[in-house]
Amino acid sequence: MLTGQQLDPKQIERMCHHYGAELEAELQAKIQSGETLAYSEKQVDSVFYAMLDGANFMTRESGWKEVKLGRIFQAAQHFELSEQRNWIRDSIYVAHYGDYRTFLEKFEYCIHSLKQLVIIADGAPWIWEWAEANFPDQIQILDFFHAMEHLCKFAKLFFKEEEIRKTWIEEQKEALLNDKVGEVIAELKNLPKTRSQAKEDEKQRLIRYYEKNKKRMMYKSFREKGLMIGSGPIESAHRSVLQKRLKLSGQRWSNRGLQAMANLRTLDKSGKWKEMIRLTQKMAA
Repeated sequence: MLTGQQLDPKQIERMCHHYGAELEAELQAKIQSGETLAYSEKQVDSVFYAMLDGANFMTRESGWKEVKLGRIFQAAQHFELSEQRNWIRDSIYVAHYGDYRTFLEKFEYCIHSLKQLVIIADGAPWIWEWAEANFPDQIQILDFFHAMEHLCKFAKLFFKEEEIRKTWIEEQKEALLNDKVGEVIAELKNLPKTRSQAKEDEKQRLIRYYEKNKKRMMYKSFREKGLMIGSGPIESAHRSVLQKRLKLSGQRWSNRGLQAMANLRTLDKSGKWKEMIRLTQKMAA
């Protein structure tokens, strides 16, 4: 606009595909060489949150497909402005459309050199299997709101009377917030057996979910250390980093275009657009 140049929308699309692919190639080359993201000495020794999650986007070739997003930020950069509002000053984002193993390689590139990690995510098995294999000594937290979501789903199915259901949910919530996940599991096991197979199946799923994540559900202990127990920052990142651009009305993405635009968005929102300027100058030369 400032130079008076006329750009055809198709040319802009081709540029986005090209430079988005170049960013991908550069990152993959760094990963293959064993390089990791550089942090200052002070940052390396401080506490960082590492959050990861997925969201679906419409593609032309495959319908709705998941893009995985990771967000990394220093605990000292997180500020509580009010009871309902938080602000994170600086974050690093990484996104991948496709196999979760490739996403995790990208994510590890961003966090491998950090010494104090707090990994927060939902109950997806692939996330915690990766965390146990690669960061067993770091703090792992199951997002409290996902834990409650599963509890409420079961309660809605099991308790037909609303008041009884609400009271029961509040009692279990209070127990979870006081490191009493074992008591909640015992409560679930002691509930009277019903004739409904659906209720019994849902109860067993919830018990397995809690038992598998017991060490990640010590919410009182986590909060006493001043740690977050929710994955709100990664969920809000999905909206602001990816969905704001990739879920506009009527959009359907090619596989190539979806990854390219995700790369451009995460670079921009990570505050690293100078990398794009460097890349365009390199290509021009």
